[in-house]
Amino acid sequence: MTFYTLEEVGSHNTKESCWLVANNIVYDATAFINRHPGGSFTLLSKAGTDVSKHFEWHSTHAKNLWAKHKIGEIQTVTKCCHC
Repeated sequence: MTFYTLEEVGSHNTKESCWLVANNIVYDATAFINRHPGGSFTLLSKAGTDVSKHFEWHSTHAKNLWAKHKIGEIQTVTKCCHC
């Protein structure tokens, strides 16, 4: 599994490289930009950001289509309790 930071995802905010985060999963939506039913602006306006709240509105079928675009997960930082 590949892990990314939100900062790394944020740098992929163009039509040449459009990444999105939903529920801590990173998706490369670049190939899907022109096929998104809501139009390319829908994805490009949110490129490089966390779209979890928007992702939840999608049908189960639509969410399943995104699975093939998964490229990794967000790296989470845990706080040490022994400090």
